[in-house]
Amino acid sequence: LVLPALCLGGGAALAAPEPNAGFNQQPLVFKLPPRDVEYVEKTPEANQVEANKLFQQGNRRFEKRQLDAAIRLYRKAYRLWPHPIILFNKAINLGFLQNPLGAARMFKKVLRYKAGPITRDRYDEAARSYRKLMKRLSTLRVRCAEKGAKVFVDGKLFGQAPLDRTV
Repeated sequence: LVLPALCLGGGAALAAPEPNAGFNQQPLVFKLPPRDVEYVEKTPEANQVEANKLFQQGNRRFEKRQLDAAIRLYRKAYRLWPHPIILFNKAINLGFLQNPLGAARMFKKVLRYKAGPITRDRYDEAARSYRKLMKRLSTLRVRCAEKGAKVFVDGKLFGQAPLDRTV
């Protein structure tokens, strides 16, 4: 589903769009991100050991469906050791937390890695999950020709017009 956006410039007024005006309900096909990131291990062994402890604790919390605690542990582990398998588990956990956008973003990061840091089975699972999640999400196309108008999406500055971007 592609939703239209309104933009406001100096002195512009909002006008209600016609029902379904600008809506495009054609299904989008989502390609997997290119595998263009090479994983190079740079993390000191001591950090890997500590991160692995946190990662395993996160997995145990996940198994008990203590999902918020698991996410916190995965975040700490990733700060110590930015390994794709931690992102993979975090994505799975975010899916259980009904956060499809967060899960899709994590899976997308995992899918960018060339072969090596995660198994082929995990890569394939991430790809299936990513495609499934992307079918649940909407795309917002923001077009604004009002020069100098600031455009906000979800309360955050998205850009300054003129612009034509998709999020």
